[in-house]
Amino acid sequence: MAPRRCVVQDCNRVADNELGISMHSSPTNGSVRMQWKRFVCQHRKNFNPKGSFGICSVHFTNDCFIRAVHIKGTERRIKPGSLPTVWKNVSVSLSERSRRMMMNEILAEQEQDMNVEDVELEENAVIQADKELQAGDGVQTADVVQAAEVVQADEVMQADEELCDVDRV
Repeated sequence: MAPRRCVVQDCNRVADNELGISMHSSPTNGSVRMQWKRFVCQHRKNFNPKGSFGICSVHFTNDCFIRAVHIKGTERRIKPGSLPTVWKNVSVSLSERSRRMMMNEILAEQEQDMNVEDVELEENAVIQADKELQAGDGVQTADVVQAAEVVQADEVMQADEELCDVDRV
């Protein structure tokens, strides 16, 4: 079974017919396998595969391939003895999982920043209201006094109604 991902550092590509990327299994033994491994080790110092490993077609030149014709269509195969040599044009593409993890981290940071801003806004509003009350701003002080008088009047009216209800019984 062919490997699923390219082992080259920062590549992680998978076979994709639409993009024209094919995966190629390492030779099983011999000097060609050692040269494939050396190519990978140029950027992955601790690379030491136990079995087969895969390198995608991006790391080979076009003359390394042959087309095999099958009933289902054509297949791009690597010529025997071909070596990976292409490092340039290897974009650092994030895997879908890495991309999701990075987006989740960014969103969490933004949400945390927004929560901190909301708390700061609320605290500033309370502080401002306290300052205005302490300063004795005429309009707000009058509003507070008027509200307190309304509450007291409501309490008196409720007490009077309760007394009237007791008298009727």
